[in-house]
Amino acid sequence: MKKIWLIFVIVLTAIFGAQAITYALSDVVEIKLRQHTFLIPKHIAMDRESVMPDWLLNMSGLDDGSNSTLFRFDDQEVKASVSTYQVASNNQFADDIEVLMTALTPEEFNAYIDPNDHTMLRDLWQAKGSYRNRKVEPAEIPGWFKVYRTVEYPNSWALLNQFPDSEKQVPEKTQDFWVAHCLMQGPKDKRVGSCRTHVLIGDIVVEFSISDYNLHLLDEIKAFVKSQVQEWEQS
Repeated sequence: MKKIWLIFVIVLTAIFGAQAITYALSDVVEIKLRQHTFLIPKHIAMDRESVMPDWLLNMSGLDDGSNSTLFRFDDQEVKASVSTYQVASNNQFADDIEVLMTALTPEEFNAYIDPNDHTMLRDLWQAKGSYRNRKVEPAEIPGWFKVYRTVEYPNSWALLNQFPDSEKQVPEKTQDFWVAHCLMQGPKDKRVGSCRTHVLIGDIVVEFSISDYNLHLLDEIKAFVKSQVQEWEQS
């Protein structure tokens, strides 16, 4: 009996030892998010602990955050695909792109794209609640607008791609008007705006931040991020 048990232990050790070696030698990490499986390069993948997005935390009865993962693109890797991507020259900020990727249930997806399910977005458009005395300014990019709460001016703002006309209905989808939320960071003489935005890939939401001086490249950056995620997904 002892001999059989010893053989069993040796076999298990060989199997799991081989798996550990295979994992160590692999250049990718397998990540499962609901029905999706991704093989993410090891140098990009990050710790999955505590990655639940704030918007999901505030929606009772929805997911517990276990279907999210983090990864980071080095700024030079982004620049290799988006040639005019600007990198901070004073080394004060790294222009790496840190990404939170979440697989949504149908309920979560519908809530995510419906601005009426987000009090902040609805109030922002209708000039109500904390946005009752909002301040709206043209952004540096023509056709875009910065919307501030009075208490946050001028350090934090929502960035929209159309004027928030409170006399009109809130647009049907968040992505029809919302571009990003931006926050000034750094010491007074070297402040930089960091803008958090997202891209949807089916039922996957990919959220990330970029410096405000790269906002004019947002479509190209989104295309880069989307192409990488789609390349990693296994059929």
